[in-house]
Amino acid sequence: MKLDGTTEQVLLRAVNMHPFKPQVQHVDFQRVLADEKIHMKVPLHFINAEESPAVKEQGAMISHVMNEVHVRCLPADLPEFIVVDLGQMTIGHSLHARDLQMPNGVQLALRGTENPSVVTAQIPKAAITEEEEAAAAAAAEAAAPAPSEVPAAKQKPEGAEAAAAPEKGKEGKEEKGKK
Repeated sequence: MKLDGTTEQVLLRAVNMHPFKPQVQHVDFQRVLADEKIHMKVPLHFINAEESPAVKEQGAMISHVMNEVHVRCLPADLPEFIVVDLGQMTIGHSLHARDLQMPNGVQLALRGTENPSVVTAQIPKAAITEEEEAAAAAAAEAAAPAPSEVPAAKQKPEGAEAAAAPEKGKEGKEEKGKK
């Protein structure tokens, strides 16, 4: 950036636009030194999701957990974006930040053993419930014994159910008379 006859190396940090007019209201720059590392957010560009085995063969959905990552690098090494290749994603697996291929001179800005998920591949919930219902119905059919297999001790005689249930009409009359 040239300002008052001097040239400075800067990074564009933010641009504020007017809410409905195509007009710039404010611009933020950060002065940087060529030999000092900077800390920036860099967007992620996801590619090959349609060709992954999770989507192509198993009908999974790819969920983007993060859309940008924090990196440290020299200003000259700062990438415009980081490519995330999803061509090998399988169901139930996720891609973590430390699995990303960083350009030369660029490091992830993570603390200690931190390794957040960037993207996951899962079967949609609606598809899971239909499959689970079918599996549960099949399991219930297989587990239920046929009536001839129920032991005689557990079978009730036909008249036992009727004798065990008291007559409702008589109880109701007796209770009214007691009041």
